[in-house]
Amino acid sequence: MARDSRYPGNQAFVEKYTARYGNEPSVWAAQSYAAVHIFAKALLDAASIEPTNIATALAQINDFDTILGKFSFDANGDAIYDPVTLIVKNGKLQVFE
Repeated sequence: MARDSRYPGNQAFVEKYTARYGNEPSVWAAQSYAAVHIFAKALLDAASIEPTNIATALAQINDFDTILGKFSFDANGDAIYDPVTLIVKNGKLQVFE
């Protein structure tokens, strides 16, 4: 996970994760963190624990800010987001631009 990601909350996530676990988070940790926040938004929006209500709320998520950027679902339920490509430079992962 790159510290220099341009998305809101990313640097705070990296700093807190590193302080707690002693190393920077992997991309998998960041994706899991974002997924939990997406699901939490759906639960709050659904105001219910009924699966159909949660599914409806998930489907309506549009341009939701995550540490990985804006996130939405399309009509087929596929994720819409701008992937971040990383490159190893001087032995560290950095955002490829």
